[in-house]
Amino acid sequence: MITLLNYLDFDEYLTKISHCDNTILPQGNTPYDFKSADFVLTNLDKITHTMLNQYLKSRLHKYILNQDNEPAFVLIDTNRQDLPNWASSLVARGTKLYKFDGERMSEKLKKEITAVCDYLYLIAYQYIETLATNNKTKKIKIRYDYLKTLNEYKTFEMALTMANTWHKNLAAKTKRYKATANTIKESLSGTKFIMNLPGDMKVYKLVTDTALDFESIYMGHCIGKGKYDKSITNDRLQIYSIRDKNYKPHITLKVQKNTLQEVRGARNNRPKAKYIPAIQAFISSKKINPDYCLQDIGILKQNNKYYNIFQLPKNFVVLGDIDLTRMVLEELPDMSTVTVMGHFMCNHNQLKSLQGAPRIINGDFICSYNQLTTLQGAPQTVGGDFLCNNNELTSLQGAPQTIGKDFSCNNNELTSLENAPKTVGRDFFCCNNKLMSLHGKPTHIQRYFYWDNKLLSERTDSTDITNELNTLMKLSKTPTNKKLIMIELEKLLQRII
Repeated sequence: MITLLNYLDFDEYLTKISHCDNTILPQGNTPYDFKSADFVLTNLDKITHTMLNQYLKSRLHKYILNQDNEPAFVLIDTNRQDLPNWASSLVARGTKLYKFDGERMSEKLKKEITAVCDYLYLIAYQYIETLATNNKTKKIKIRYDYLKTLNEYKTFEMALTMANTWHKNLAAKTKRYKATANTIKESLSGTKFIMNLPGDMKVYKLVTDTALDFESIYMGHCIGKGKYDKSITNDRLQIYSIRDKNYKPHITLKVQKNTLQEVRGARNNRPKAKYIPAIQAFISSKKINPDYCLQDIGILKQNNKYYNIFQLPKNFVVLGDIDLTRMVLEELPDMSTVTVMGHFMCNHNQLKSLQGAPRIINGDFICSYNQLTTLQGAPQTVGGDFLCNNNELTSLQGAPQTIGKDFSCNNNELTSLENAPKTVGRDFFCCNNKLMSLHGKPTHIQRYFYWDNKLLSERTDSTDITNELNTLMKLSKTPTNKKLIMIELEKLLQRII
């Protein structure tokens, strides 16, 4: 099993990615006591997430930490001088240490986590709702370890098998629904028209179990199948569907006590950016509290005021983070005069340019997994990490010249490090490119420089050879792969001969 240096970061990431940060504690004298069934039904979503979180803390952790080839686990150099005492003791006994980096997590693992969470949320929700509905006493006991007591979910692998089967059946039904043109119009059965929205969109309230089932099947998520049937019947919970002019669903919203609890696009993804205006118009018109889902609906709350992330005022200072991850963005909104004191994330989109990015970012700037060929438009001041890996970069033109922490341009099409930052406050990564030379590398790297063996040009200019030899000699003094350096030195000697 993998030993992590930053286990708390790992735990926080899993809580966030599984949407289990919306939890609630029991109200009674024991770990399972709640003061009333009404309280449980009112806080059903939070209690369900808490139960799911209990399961994930044991089963998911164990499963992931046994994934030896998972790219989210980065091997730590054991010669580092800043290791805590407990870590140094483990290293002395031959234990390998890893750092968890959520940005590197494989898509396969993310999908597995999402699949299990969706499925087990349904199981837990139905268990709690049934228990509370049938309970006639003032107090109610709910075991948060309920999921862990079921033999069919004894391991995460077993839960994943069950979840995959469930999702496969759901996908098959979705395909059949979409194959019938009249099915969409028929889906209006069991809905109540609420209002027209920008972009020729409309919003409907789902008021029957049939309507919930259609929404679930068409959208590929678990809003139906009996999950919320009782809740919408007595109006404890309201489910809304935002649809286009042809009645096709695109966004599902869950509202409780006039508070937006959840907003989801197809297959539980975040809403696409093009549907954000419609969502914001609906929330604003009905005066629904959006605080639980601000980032998902493109809203920033600051100093008790709400701002549209896509239309921030000029010279605005964002005190926290901006997260535009997975919104299917083809271009960034114009934030070129904006300062972000926290992190700015626009990874996993379809961006071909960084034009419009904030000018100053005190935290991390993450634009990985897009279609960028250059970094033109990038912020020129970044206090944390600058991650532009997994794009189509052929040039680092536009990169800031000073980076506060790490700079990563792994997995691109770079042949040169020209225009790379001059100063990097921690580590510089440029692996899995097509580098022919180290020319242009930063002049100052605080810690380590990581590269692969696809480097060194075929040119025989004596100045280039001298520069490359000096670079390799300097790198040989760091804990970087000594074997790799020897291979490159051998290549260089062959060219000289």
